[in-house]
Amino acid sequence: MNDEIGKNENPQTTASSNSNPKHPSVYRKYGPSLLLLIIVFMLSVFVVKKFKNPMRMTLLESGASMDMESMGGQTGYLPVEIVRADRGTVKATLAYSGTVVPYTEQLINPRVTGKILDIPVYPGDPVKPGQLLVRLDSDELSSQLQETRFEAKSTQEETLKSDQELEAAKAKKTGADAELKIAAADLKYWQEEIKRQKTLYTHGAISRDEYEMSQSRYTAAKASRDKAQAMVREAGSMLQAARLNQSISRDKAQQAQSREKTSKIIQDYTSIRSPIKGYVSERLISPGTLVEPGMTILKLVETDRVRIQANLPASQLEGVKVGNPVRIHLRDKSIPPVAASISSIFPSADPLARTVVVETIIPNPQNVFKPGDFVSVEITGETREDVIRVPPTALYQMGSEDSSYLWVYQPGTETSEEPMKMDSMDMGSSKMEDMDSSQPNPAASSKPDSEMAGMNHSTHQPSSKTPETMSKPGKSPIAKVLYTCLMHPEVISDKPGNCPLCGMTLVKKETPPMPMAEMKSSEGEKLPSGAGSVILRRVTPGISDGTFVEIREGLEEGEFIISRGGANLQEGDKVFPVPYGKNGEPVKFPPPPPMKPGSMHHSN
Repeated sequence: MNDEIGKNENPQTTASSNSNPKHPSVYRKYGPSLLLLIIVFMLSVFVVKKFKNPMRMTLLESGASMDMESMGGQTGYLPVEIVRADRGTVKATLAYSGTVVPYTEQLINPRVTGKILDIPVYPGDPVKPGQLLVRLDSDELSSQLQETRFEAKSTQEETLKSDQELEAAKAKKTGADAELKIAAADLKYWQEEIKRQKTLYTHGAISRDEYEMSQSRYTAAKASRDKAQAMVREAGSMLQAARLNQSISRDKAQQAQSREKTSKIIQDYTSIRSPIKGYVSERLISPGTLVEPGMTILKLVETDRVRIQANLPASQLEGVKVGNPVRIHLRDKSIPPVAASISSIFPSADPLARTVVVETIIPNPQNVFKPGDFVSVEITGETREDVIRVPPTALYQMGSEDSSYLWVYQPGTETSEEPMKMDSMDMGSSKMEDMDSSQPNPAASSKPDSEMAGMNHSTHQPSSKTPETMSKPGKSPIAKVLYTCLMHPEVISDKPGNCPLCGMTLVKKETPPMPMAEMKSSEGEKLPSGAGSVILRRVTPGISDGTFVEIREGLEEGEFIISRGGANLQEGDKVFPVPYGKNGEPVKFPPPPPMKPGSMHHSN
C-alpha cells in the first residue's frame, strides 16, 4: 500500500513543481525558444522597414487607401503626346528588312551510282569552273568502257570488209555490163546478116551450107547475149547485197561508237567538277558513302553578285517600280550603304503573308554581303505634295494589316486646380480633424503640426506656401525638389515625410520645368492644354517617308491626334497632353484630376 501511495503522489508532486514558472527547469526548456522568437520578430520588423518596396502597402496602409477610395477616389489622366494634322509634301521612303541571297546556288549531285572516294574541298573554299569537287569509284564503269571499245573496233573491221565486198560487186557488175554490150552488138550483127543470107539463099546466090552456117553463128550470138544478161543480173544482185551489208556494218559501227562515247561520258561522271565560280557553302555527305543520282553532296554559291530580296506588303506597292532607287544598309555601321535600284518585282504575292518580293542585284566582289545576312532596304518611291500627313507613330493596326486607325484628341475644360491644403482637408461633410481620435492614422499622427502644415495637395501647381519653383520668363527653369506619394500623386510637399492618406513614405518629385499650358509643337505652334478625351478613327494611309504618313481618307486638316502614348487607350479615355522625349517616354506627368463630389476636397 505504501508503495502504491508513493507512486500516486509522485505525479502530483512533479506537476506541482512544473507548474511553478520560476522553476529553473522551465527557463532551461522554453527560454531559448522564446528568445529566438523575439529576435526573429525584431529582425523581421527591421527588414520590413528597411527594404519594403515603396510601391507596396502594408495591411494598415492598404486599409487606409481602401477607405479613401470608398469615399470617392478619382482616376488619373493618361499622358499622351498630341500633334496637329497638317498638309505638306511626302516623299515615299519604304524601309524594310531584307535578306542576302546568292546570285546562283548550285547543288552538286552525282549522275551515276558509286562510292565516294574523295571530296577535296570544304565549306568556305573558293572554287572555279572545272575544278574537281568529288571523285567516285569507277572500276565497274571502266570495265563497261573497255567492252564498248572492243565492240566498236570489231564493227569497224566488219565495215571495212563490207566495203571491200561492195567494191568487188561493183567491179563484177561493170564487167558483166561490158560483156552484155559486146554480146548484144554481136547478136545485132548476125540478126542483120541472117536476113541478108536468107535473101541470097532464096535467090540462089549462096549455097545451103553457107546459109546454115550463118544461122549457127546467129544462134551462138543470141546465146552469148542471154548469158551476158544473166551475168549482169547476178552482178547487180551481188552489188545490192554488198551495199546492204555495208549499210548494216556502218550502223553497227556507229552504235558501237555511240556506246563507247556514252561509256566514256559516264566514266567522266565519276569525277564531279565545279560548273561555276564561287564558294562551297555546305558539304552534306562524307567520303566512303554510296551515293545515287539525285543525292546532294555539296552546295555551291556564287557571291560575286548577290540578290537583295525584301518582302513588301502588297498594300504598299503603289509607286514602287523597277528602277526605283534603293539604299542597302548592313548591320555593321562601319560599312557604308550601297546605292542600287530595283531590278525585279515578283509577279505573285504570298497568299498567307500578303507580301511581294522586291529584288535588287548588286555587285559583291569583296564578299561583304554574305548569303543569309539581314540588311535594311530603303526604297524611294513617288513624291506627293499638299497631302494631309501625320507621324507614323500615330497609326495603329487593328484587326488586320489592311485596317489602320488613329486616336483623335477631343479637348476638354479641365486644365488645373487650386492646391489642396492637407491641414484643412474634409472627408465628405466631416473634416479630418473631427474623425474619431480613437482610431488615428499612425503615420499621420506621428508628425508634428508644423510639419503637417508644410504639406499641401495640388493637381497642377504648388500652393501659395510652396516656394516658387519656376524661373522668370526668358531664363532657364530651375527645378526644385518636392515630395509626393506614389499611391496618391495629388499629395505634394516641400519637405520629406509620410503621406497623410496612407502613411507611405513620400518620395522625391521634380517640379515640372514648364507649365502644361505652355506646350508647343516642334514648329512652335501652341497646342491645346488640359484634359481631354479620345475617339478611335479609321483612316486610309498612303505613302510614307519615315517622318510623315499620308492620310488619304478619314482625317481632316487641323484635327489633333495622339502621336505617342496611344497604345493602351480605349474609346473615351481621359488623357492629358504632355511632352515626350526622344526615348519615347513622357518627360512630364499629368496633374491629378479634380476631386469628385463626395471625395476629399480643399477648403479656403
